[in-house]
Amino acid sequence: MWYKMQQSAYIFISTMSAKIENIRLCPHF
Repeated sequence: MWYKMQQSAYIFISTMSAKIENIRLCPHF
């Protein structure tokens, strides 16, 4: 169960950082 929580948290952080990068690359968003 701990591994599952860690994995989901890692995926969540990865998607958030990717969204931030997309916003940075596209300033009109």
